[in-house]
Amino acid sequence: MSIVLVVAAALVVLILAMVLVGARLPRDHVASRSATLARPPDQVWPAMLAVAARSKLPVAVEVEEPPRRRVTRISDDSLPFGGRWIFELEPTNGATRLTVTEQGFIKNPLFRFMSRFVFGYSATIDRFLADLAKQL
Repeated sequence: MSIVLVVAAALVVLILAMVLVGARLPRDHVASRSATLARPPDQVWPAMLAVAARSKLPVAVEVEEPPRRRVTRISDDSLPFGGRWIFELEPTNGATRLTVTEQGFIKNPLFRFMSRFVFGYSATIDRFLADLAKQL
């Protein structure tokens, strides 16, 4: 029985430490990733929109300049996170350099800790770019 209590106490201490560290991290963050895709922007644009449409998050489009730039933001303020995604497409020798920038925030200190030290702020962007590469 005492082993169970020690393990439970250790878990509580670990979670409290994660919350305390998360509370000291900045609420806002900026993450950016780029990829060069072997297609021109007019082919990358619709594929990018198709991949973005798979998200279950409520998103509002702030700027739409096909096939150069798109800015979206999470439109539900009740979520524990939010922010904007900026997609910038630049033609380069028959290909496209796509830069995705996330200007985000995370309200919950535990989620903030996990995003910073476990998943990384750019994990969602990396997954998006991998899905886009598969789509193309």
